[in-house]
Amino acid sequence: MAQKINPADLIPLDIFESTEPIKIDLVYAQADHPRNIFGEALYLPTARLWAHKDLAAITILTARTLHKKYGWNLEIQDCLRTFEAQTAMGNTQIVKDNPQWLEQPNRMVSPPGYGAHPRGMAIDVGPLDGNGNKVDMGTPFDDMCPESARTFESLSEEVLENRRKLETTFVENGKSLGFSILPI
Repeated sequence: MAQKINPADLIPLDIFESTEPIKIDLVYAQADHPRNIFGEALYLPTARLWAHKDLAAITILTARTLHKKYGWNLEIQDCLRTFEAQTAMGNTQIVKDNPQWLEQPNRMVSPPGYGAHPRGMAIDVGPLDGNGNKVDMGTPFDDMCPESARTFESLSEEVLENRRKLETTFVENGKSLGFSILPI
């Protein structure tokens, strides 16, 4: 059953862009964005990146921690995904060509209204180094290949360490604020 979210619990993360070590790159608002694998805009060009207030707090704390420890900034590509956007995503040609993305146990695309994105409780991020370059995480954003899975081990030690730093920082900061983070 789809879960509803109280709009008062949502925060636009762009309000932190000028004061925190984050950068917003709302990939799915641009059909021609090089990382938009769906090939069409799922959001309006004027869309903002919204997060549930609890996830927003964890994300900002994580961005601060990553910046302090490693000199990284946190690039945020997606978070709240509306029912309409998830419907549009499921109707794209790439999803039709890859029906396994809709199937358990390794579902990559949730049905409209299901999963954590429609509640603003899932966030897609990647670290940037001090020069604004993407930190090597092994695969780019939304690369639907086996190597992108968190459990994939056949990567360089540097990539595995970068992934560990990001995941550990999120999990520890979530815990410090009283929340369990489930990295996927």
